[in-house]
Amino acid sequence: MEYDTIYLGSKEWGNQIMTDLARQHFATHPDVEFVEVHEHGGWWLGYRRDGSIWATANDAADPAGLAGSRPERWSGREVRR
Repeated sequence: MEYDTIYLGSKEWGNQIMTDLARQHFATHPDVEFVEVHEHGGWWLGYRRDGSIWATANDAADPAGLAGSRPERWSGREVRR
């Protein structure tokens, strides 16, 4: 399994836009199961197709909340806004 990456524009930030872009990416790429969405300030969230989070930029994230399948590598597909 692989993950794609989306980078927000310099004036874009926040959980809601990150979630919305992940959903849009999944809708336009039916073969993708995982995507990482990055803000310009370094924060990022990794989404599964079902909307759950598989990873975050926060080293202190609760591992129990991140249980489940994870991608093995980056797909090489990247979207910059």
